[in-house]
Amino acid sequence: MIGEIKRFIRDDGPIKVSRSIKELGMKIKELQKSYLIKEGKEIKIEEIQEELKVTKEDISLALEVSRGVESIESATYINNKDGNQINLIEKI
Repeated sequence: MIGEIKRFIRDDGPIKVSRSIKELGMKIKELQKSYLIKEGKEIKIEEIQEELKVTKEDISLALEVSRGVESIESATYINNKDGNQINLIEKI
């Protein structure tokens, strides 16, 4: 029963992502946090790649997937012409 509850919580996101990519994302986040504490600066992609023995593409995918889903109506950007913020829906 506990396993089913954990699976439901893990898999019940707006976008379905493989377990291995989710786990890689968690490892990357932990590595980033510990590196920042230890070194006082952000870790580079190349260093993550070397430490975890994964490709840059997998790192990029895991980081993108771990970000939350953004609403098209709430995403704001700076308009380069006049410096005002605009919603993504307005830009489209």
